[in-house]
Amino acid sequence: DGFLTVAAGQISTRVPARKPETPHPTYCLDAPTGEGVISAELIRHTKAVTSAASGDESRPLLTALRVESEDGHLRLVATDSYRLVVRDYPEVPWTSEPMNVPAGAVEAMAGNIEHYGGTDITLTWTADHLRLVNPATGFTVTAKLINMAHLPKYKGPDYPNYRTLLTSFMPDGPRRATFDRAGLAALVEAAHMT
Repeated sequence: DGFLTVAAGQISTRVPARKPETPHPTYCLDAPTGEGVISAELIRHTKAVTSAASGDESRPLLTALRVESEDGHLRLVATDSYRLVVRDYPEVPWTSEPMNVPAGAVEAMAGNIEHYGGTDITLTWTADHLRLVNPATGFTVTAKLINMAHLPKYKGPDYPNYRTLLTSFMPDGPRRATFDRAGLAALVEAAHMT
């Protein structure tokens, strides 16, 4: 059908073997439990979060990018147990149940967008899988979500409770500060000028 499927571990990717003459249709998983559209720009900037995910396959939950809803907007979390990155996207409405997406799947889509472009990425998911599609190129990434039900031999804990870590290491008080990106950039710029 003009596409090449590449599979490695829990991730499979469908890429066009040649440039299609007509726009490629968006594929859907059978009986999806959720669908959405997210900007390609946001996917390109997830590297700051996915870089904190572990590469150690013996700790599968830590190889994931946690995608969840926080106060009705998108939150991405990754940790390798030494580093923790939590990034909120208040401009992106999000209400799905938390998902542990293999960080490599998101990085593969980010690489495709970086090299070939795209504006909106279509997401479709079930309880077990997530599919990302770049309609501009037809590039598709399907990943098996990482959860305890899929890991019967794994005896480790579920995804770390990062909220407890944040509050225990950074309790409310005079030494805790929360900045948005623009506010932090303004503070750094002001400190640089003095």
